[in-house]
Amino acid sequence: MTAKKKIIIITLLYLIAVVPLGVVIHGNFELKSVQNACFAFVVLNFVAGIVLAWKSKDFWLVSTALLFTVFADRILSYNVMSLIDMGIILFTFTQVAYFFKSYYLEESKAKRIAFGIVLPTVFCVLFFITLALMGKPNGLTVIAITYFSFLVTACLFAFARFGKDPLFAIGLLLFIACDFFLGAQFVGIGAGTIIHEIDCWWFYYPSQILIILSIVYTRLMEKTEQ
Repeated sequence: MTAKKKIIIITLLYLIAVVPLGVVIHGNFELKSVQNACFAFVVLNFVAGIVLAWKSKDFWLVSTALLFTVFADRILSYNVMSLIDMGIILFTFTQVAYFFKSYYLEESKAKRIAFGIVLPTVFCVLFFITLALMGKPNGLTVIAITYFSFLVTACLFAFARFGKDPLFAIGLLLFIACDFFLGAQFVGIGAGTIIHEIDCWWFYYPSQILIILSIVYTRLMEKTEQ
């Protein structure tokens, strides 16, 4: 069996596994069974990512990002306020890994330099917006700003190389959409509007699937070039 066929078969098995999980997840999140299904999905993503990314150029970055995602989702699933800081810190490491994935795969030296300029710029913009809207930020807010800075910058540069890795770019964009609605609901922005009716899993679930499928896309492109 060729490497391409193996990648395609593993991908199909992955999709067969995650589709039923998606049906379960989009139920009542308060149910313990649904929470367990959510975490099973995250763990399955990690395993699928390790298998599919094995021996790829960005294996360590992808596996690191997915591993931190597992830890972060497990901590946040306890829904304990004292653990939110740790959960966001772990998710920040996820975005740092995705940031360096985009940086590592970028062949243009000019764009690599731009990475180092855009990241602090995004951080400063988000910091001053927060300062203007909410006053002096606390520790959790600074962590959240750092998290979004890496996520937004990674997404921008993923779209800069959209032609080479479109699924990864769309996956990160959906990640941002998920965090926007989750953050808005957490701080009470748009209370009483449709913002508070939207389940963040509508975006998080497909974002994680697309990120995994982007590994498949990249591997298949590597095999085609060989």
